[in-house]
Amino acid sequence: MAFLFRGQDSNFGNPVLDIWTTFDNQPAAVEKLEFQIFDISNAAKRNEFNTGNKDLVQVYPVPGTRFDCDVTNLTTDPTPGHKVGAGHYFAPWSVPTDQPSGDHVIVWYYQTFEGECPERVFQEEFTVLETAQSTVTRFDKLRCYLQDFACKNELLPGEEYTDKELNLGFEMALGRYNATTPITSISLSNPLPPYLEYVLCIGAAGHLLRSTAIEQLRNQLTYTDGNIHVGKSDKHSLYLQAAQLHFDDFERISRYVKNEQNLAAGWGESQSPYATTGIGNDSGWGLI
Repeated sequence: MAFLFRGQDSNFGNPVLDIWTTFDNQPAAVEKLEFQIFDISNAAKRNEFNTGNKDLVQVYPVPGTRFDCDVTNLTTDPTPGHKVGAGHYFAPWSVPTDQPSGDHVIVWYYQTFEGECPERVFQEEFTVLETAQSTVTRFDKLRCYLQDFACKNELLPGEEYTDKELNLGFEMALGRYNATTPITSISLSNPLPPYLEYVLCIGAAGHLLRSTAIEQLRNQLTYTDGNIHVGKSDKHSLYLQAAQLHFDDFERISRYVKNEQNLAAGWGESQSPYATTGIGNDSGWGLI
């Protein structure tokens, strides 16, 4: 699920609230695009949105109205618009600093040819968070890094990874980090320094991508329909390549960190496996 902080903007440079409009599963421009944003941050508001008067929970624009997007111009054009690219648009919204935190929903209305075809409606939930960085979980950060949001998964019905799978990715990344010599016993339940949060995010992404490669391999199927060759779950090698890039980065940074910590622990000493001279640690073993 996508998220925005209080006081943060959804804009051309940060298109958190965006939509891909397609025709025959290909990105396609539209002539008419509007949206509304609703607050469903508690059970009463969600019920009002689903079965009551939506105007009572609409937060943008003015209740009962829609924001009409400029689908022609990019924001970089002389006439700033709301187009990111071919068939890709964003909703311009600045989250008020006093906006209730919790779930919200954006409802899109669009027509490929204005006045000549039925109006299509698409809605998606997102979350408004407190401004404090601590409210963003590891799962939020990893999902944001992977861009694993329903609105961006054009070939999937929703998000690709569950919270359970994200957690497993972090656990496996930490296990691999702890097993890198010098061996450590760091736990996810304890606060971690920022540099380690970064390392684990890269490692978790690698494990998730490799896991998906295994799934792709298990379900891979190629068949022919007439003169058209179709591949199902045929991205095994692509996921594996992406996973390896993350593992290479993870291993390199992990080694840098462990070496730096090892050197710092042995600073001011001259050592061998049999004796230690100098000051500090007197074990004489395990330091570089």
